Amino acid sequence: MNGESMTDTLGKTILLVEDEILIAMMEKLQLEQVGYRVIHANSGEKAVELVRNGADVIDMVLMDINLGPGIDGTAAADAILKTQDVPLVFLSSHTERDIVRKTEEITNYGYVVKNSGITVLDASIKMAFKLFTARQSIQAQRMDIEAAYEEMQVANEELIASEQRLIRSEASVRNRLKAIMEPEGDLGDLELSDIIDTDILQSLLEDFHRLTGILGAILDVSGKVLVAVGWQDICTKFHRCNPESLKNCLESDTILTQGVPATTYKIYRCKNNMWDMVTPLMIGDRHVGNVFIGQFIYDDEEPDIELFRAQARRYGFEEEAYIAALRRVPRFSKETVDSGIRFYARLSEIISSMSYGAIQRSRMLAERERTQAALFVTTERLRLATEMAGLAVWEYDFSSNSMTRSDNHDALYGLAPQSHWEIGTFLAATHPDDRELSNLHIEKSVAPGGPDRYEFDFRVVFPDSSIRWLNVKGQVVRRDDEGRGIIVRGCLIDITEWKV
Repeated sequence: MNGESMTDTLGKTILLVEDEILIAMMEKLQLEQVGYRVIHANSGEKAVELVRNGADVIDMVLMDINLGPGIDGTAAADAILKTQDVPLVFLSSHTERDIVRKTEEITNYGYVVKNSGITVLDASIKMAFKLFTARQSIQAQRMDIEAAYEEMQVANEELIASEQRLIRSEASVRNRLKAIMEPEGDLGDLELSDIIDTDILQSLLEDFHRLTGILGAILDVSGKVLVAVGWQDICTKFHRCNPESLKNCLESDTILTQGVPATTYKIYRCKNNMWDMVTPLMIGDRHVGNVFIGQFIYDDEEPDIELFRAQARRYGFEEEAYIAALRRVPRFSKETVDSGIRFYARLSEIISSMSYGAIQRSRMLAERERTQAALFVTTERLRLATEMAGLAVWEYDFSSNSMTRSDNHDALYGLAPQSHWEIGTFLAATHPDDRELSNLHIEKSVAPGGPDRYEFDFRVVFPDSSIRWLNVKGQVVRRDDEGRGIIVRGCLIDITEWKV
């Protein structure tokens, strides 16, 4: 830690608080001769006023104690320090114990007896500046460490949450895999979107549409469209764009498709007067969706143009554009429609009997990759936070009596990197007078019903016999069935400078 050098103090402004004019003039002259700028206040009230006004930047206060009428030096010092954090040195002729003790109740950086000479006074001022700078540095470091520790706590909580999400995700995927792969699996755990490969089916239906002109779709039982090809403008640009006509579409997709036996199909005219056909999609005996052929007109019938014009007026469609969309609706023979629906019925059987294990396994891997990416981000945040604060982080597993830790952990004990770290390693490095209390803190926390968090200061003895102070914070993040802590995470930092 760098202190104030002699050149650093040149030009510093000192507020000299002295009620004796002659003494003040002499002290001001001496201080100016060694390079300081001096502002004089002849009373405590005047000194407080000068600091509060802020007209001059005050770098230090030299405070006499007995200031005559009005507040004394200790009261003035207290008021000044409540306004500004500034180094303060008492300069007085008093050496009585009671008076000196009174100044100790106020943050100050020295007590100089008057007439000690400018050499002693200048040295005391320079030392005060060094101590003040050191104090500010320690305060800033403490704030950085506290902020980093808070960041580490957030990162640690996110890490725990990510691990829990991963566990839940794996359990969910296992249940889905069991539902697909095992005869006794509960198909109620599955949705249609969990089972089918929509990209492959989309490509298959597009090829069939290009070959035959027959359009189709696969919807789940809630009416959600999963795969669709060849949908006509009369539906996509008109019927499904108006709230009232859309209700007819949804009724067609859900209510009118109920009760159709497996491997059969149903032909019906929807309430928007378009022909639709549906065959159910079954997984085991569970109805999970429907395969549709829709939005067509039989080639042996003529659409009622006036009926559709009336629909356009009812729903507010642009009439001629709506009729033009109607004329583009494909026309099929009953034989073509019958062949198409048989194809789709057979397709639904194939979907029902497909092996879905590979699809679910790929989903599980994708979900794991996303979770691992989130874990990496959280771990990286934790690493950066600890590096900024000079913290070492660790995780202790009581079930295996082993610890994982950051690279700088062992050095805080004065040790080279250890191949293995256990409780015995910790206690061996701990000062003999602190071993019992340190072990007690840990045992109390991991005991059933113990507090999840603990913190304490302790000493370690380096191999060269030097002694350092460390602060440790720990948190139990997992307990066994009996409530005993088995996984503890925490951080470690050297606080020797604070202790000294």
